[in-house]
Amino acid sequence: MKFIRDKNDVEHGGHRKANLDVEITLDAVDLKDQYDSFVLCSGDGDFEPLLKYLKAHRKRCVVISTKGHIAVELVRQAKFLDFKKLKKEIELRK
Repeated sequence: MKFIRDKNDVEHGGHRKANLDVEITLDAVDLKDQYDSFVLCSGDGDFEPLLKYLKAHRKRCVVISTKGHIAVELVRQAKFLDFKKLKKEIELRK
């Protein structure tokens, strides 16, 4: 885990930064034989190679994010669901 120094954090001098992108990618690749669909809740374009890899292995890829906060590369690679539209859909079903 990476430690980021922060002069504004007087008490601790900084904070730890997780490598969540890497961990998600490793798990998605390692476990690919255990699922048919991959759902990613991120708009980070760094995940494009992962989506391409999973699609090459016949996985259905869905990305959930918000419009305006999602890389166009992800929209091109996966089915895109907008959190705001999902919220409305869920509220209607209550």
